[in-house]
This record gives sequence, structure tokens and C-alpha cells, in this order.
Amino acid sequence: MHLPQTTYKQRQEFYEDIETLVSVGFLTHPVTLRGTQISLRTLCPGDMFLLRARIGLNEGSWAVQTVASSIWMVDGHCVMGDPNTPPQLTKMLRRLPEGVLDLLLSIITGLFTRLNHAADGAEPYAYEDQSRFLWRSYGGQPPTPGAGIPGAQFLGPNIVQQIWTAMNMAEDNNIREEVQWEGFKLSASPHAPKGIKKLDQKDNQRRKAEEERRRIARERYFYTRAGIIDPIKDVPEEPAALRGIVPKTDDDLVQEMHNWVTGKDDWHDEIVSNYKVRVQEQQTQLKLERQERLAAIRQHDVIRQDALMPTTNLTGYTMEQLQMVLAMRGHAGTGGVRHVTLGEPAQERVYQKFLEGGDKETSGMLQAQGGRIQVDGDKDGSLNRQLMDRLVRMQTGSEDG
Repeated sequence: MHLPQTTYKQRQEFYEDIETLVSVGFLTHPVTLRGTQISLRTLCPGDMFLLRARIGLNEGSWAVQTVASSIWMVDGHCVMGDPNTPPQLTKMLRRLPEGVLDLLLSIITGLFTRLNHAADGAEPYAYEDQSRFLWRSYGGQPPTPGAGIPGAQFLGPNIVQQIWTAMNMAEDNNIREEVQWEGFKLSASPHAPKGIKKLDQKDNQRRKAEEERRRIARERYFYTRAGIIDPIKDVPEEPAALRGIVPKTDDDLVQEMHNWVTGKDDWHDEIVSNYKVRVQEQQTQLKLERQERLAAIRQHDVIRQDALMPTTNLTGYTMEQLQMVLAMRGHAGTGGVRHVTLGEPAQERVYQKFLEGGDKETSGMLQAQGGRIQVDGDKDGSLNRQLMDRLVRMQTGSEDG
């Protein structure tokens, strides 16, 4: 499924609950009950621990106990943080009609649904620039839950705060490591420029792949919350930069080995084959151009030789005269012959050795038989037999050697 890219402004509305859970620590919903204004909230890990202890063996009271633990404000008075308040509220809630209690419980269920959606979006939100700005505003430290709200400091971090904090701390650590790595490459670049250039290329590919992965995570969360895609049925399109760069299981490695022995190409083989084809086409074109240039040079030399031949006289020199001539030209003491070669360059020789043949590497003595990889040879194995038959020849040398 191909979907257009979104902007942060479009995704922002689905981040509101996440930002509230990060900054405040809980989600709330007001309710008017028989003229009394109450406010319900999501429960934190500490609340859940106390709730399980209060229910105990009386499982029939779980609904009343859950609603009582979720009430944090009554007629504008904050009752959060007082461990004795929920038992008192429980006595009042038991006198309510059953339908009213079910309504309050459904509101709490809705708050938990919003909490689960926010937990799913904690990672994509951590990849947003606004999220990083919020993290820096807290000094690179986890935010204090419900700062300014009495009793909120006893709630403990919720699941969204935990995920968001872990993601930002990991990002800070990645940035520090990147700075150190770039400093190392800078100091090593004068000594190994080609090696550092290759490292830079790999780093750029890795950064692009990571940015693509983060973009897909943000887009997938938006379209899931918008109801356009199903998080279970719709599998996100895998970015091309990430294909094959995933952990392989033992079965995957066995299958990959089997494909190689039987001659079946995987995605990596296709990439290498396509690359070889491009190199061969390029070398063929370069070879044609080089032949044309050599032909033009030879033609020029023939014309020049014909023009100079009638008027050029050959003069013989003795060894002493030749040394005097060289001394006058500033080449005294330099022997040997200088020439320009028209042979094949080193690049051409490397190409002919490794790529021009186009022969694909074989699996040697490995053969696929009955779905298993076996060595095609005698029962002891051809390689083992060759190793056993090798003779070690001892050659004596001089004491000085």
C-alpha cells in the first residue's frame, strides 16, 4: 500500500495524549455525578499495585475499587496521593446504581485505550524534532511526573514516560558515539584517506537507512490512528536500504547455503550480477575509446614521420660526445632509457583477471543431495585425503640464514 508522506502538523493531533502523559503523567476525564464534579484519571504502576492489594480475595469488588482508585479530584479538591481516600470513596460508590458504576468503568476503559494508543506512538514521537526539543527542555533528564500537582510525585513513571525516556537517552548516547567516531575518522584521514572514504560511505548509507526506518514508523503510526491501515493485516513496505540488513536465523543461513550450492541467486547475488554487468559495459566502452585514441596517435606519428623523413639526418656520437650532450641538457649522470608504454593499464588488467570472464564462482565439492549439503568425493573427503597425502619437505639452511 503506497500512501503519501505526512507532515508533523498532520501527525501532531495524535501526539497530544503522548505529550500529556510525558509532562503531566496521566490522562483525565471530568464527570458530573449527582451534582458532584469528579475527575477520573489513568492509573500508574503504583496505583495498579495498590489496587490489586485492595481487591485481595474479594474479586467481586474490583469494579468499585478500580473507579475509586481512578478518582483524583472531587469538586475541585485534589485527593490524589492520600492512600486513605480510595477506601472512603468505595463506600460512597457502592450506593450508586449499577448502571452509573458501569458508565464510570467504561470511561476508565476508554482512558486506558488512549493510554495504549499513546504507548504505541511513544517511539515514533521520540523521532520528532519537537520531542527532542521537549527532552532538552527537561535538561536531558526524565520529567518529574505531574510537577505542581499535589500527590502526583507518588505515582511513578507511566509506560509512555518510560519508553520516551529510554528512546531519548539512547539517542543522546548515539550522538555522543557519532561525535567520537567522526573525531576518530578525522584524525585518521591523513593516514588512510581511501579507507576513511569507504567508512564515510557506509556511515552515510547507515544514516539514510535509519532515517527511512524512522520515517516509516511515524507514517505507520499516523495512518494506523487515522484508521486507514490495519496494524495487523497491513504490513508496511520495507525500505530498499534495509532489505537484507536484518538478523538471520539458523534456518535462513542454512537456506542461503543451500541456494548457493544449488546455484539459486538471492537478492545479494542479483545486486552483484547487475554491478558486474555495469562494470563490463563501462570497461568495453573505455576499451573502445582507448583503441580509438591509440589509432589516432599512430596515425599522427606516421604523418609526422613522413614529414620529417626527407630532412632528418642521423648523426652518430661516441660515448664521450653523448655524455657531453647529456650534460648540456642537464641530464648528466642519469642513465637508462625513457619510454612511454602503450600497453594495458593496471585497471584493465584487474578487470580482465576478475570480471571479464564472467564465470560465476562454484560450490566446488559441495553438492545438494536430498535437501542436504554433502561433500562430493570419497568417504574420507577429497580435501581431507589431500591434506593427509601432503609431504612436509625439510630444507636445511646455513647457520647465518
